[in-house]
Amino acid sequence: MNIITKKNIDFLINSEFKHYKNVIILGKGPSFKKTLEQEKTINTFIICINDSINFCDSYDMLVVNDIITWDRLNNEQIKKLKYVLSPIYPHYNGKPDPDQYNIDWVINKLKQKNFSGKIIFYNFKPGPFNENYITLDSKITGSNSAVDFVCKYLNINFLETRGIGIKNNCYYNKVFEKTEGVNDYTEDNKYINRINSHIVSNLQKYNIKYNQI
Repeated sequence: MNIITKKNIDFLINSEFKHYKNVIILGKGPSFKKTLEQEKTINTFIICINDSINFCDSYDMLVVNDIITWDRLNNEQIKKLKYVLSPIYPHYNGKPDPDQYNIDWVINKLKQKNFSGKIIFYNFKPGPFNENYITLDSKITGSNSAVDFVCKYLNINFLETRGIGIKNNCYYNKVFEKTEGVNDYTEDNKYINRINSHIVSNLQKYNIKYNQI
């Protein structure tokens, strides 16, 4: 297991990420559609948000912001994972709790799951700031953190989201019913609008083409 800090992030990007031109990000919304083995090409980088990794055949990175998520994740899927993107202080009940949940907690959890890849820690607002690690601007969801990371560090042309920011439906995809059921997005879609606005504005800023499923 290797920890990625601000000092070695550029080396990682230039050595392992530079050839990617397309990104797929998977969330738990009603339009979730798993990635298949044939979708993992040399130019395509696949990011799973939370439990979506349990149902995908192919993936590169996992993003988890909340400590409650880790125990739901399939250990066999985690063992095949290359990268984890995690806050320095993951959230407990919607906010950071630095005294209990921090870098050491995340590392120990991943050791329990036999993860052997690279962990990219980042400052996640509004938690405490650590200048030794990268900072991502979003403070909304893990999918927004993933988009921030992609826009800031990958030189891509195209991004597709599946099961992220879909309006007018307060349920996750049926494959997540046992662990998730109804989500906490309000019926007036304000939260979903925040998710979508952040994604669209970021991709426009970096001139990245976008497809939302």
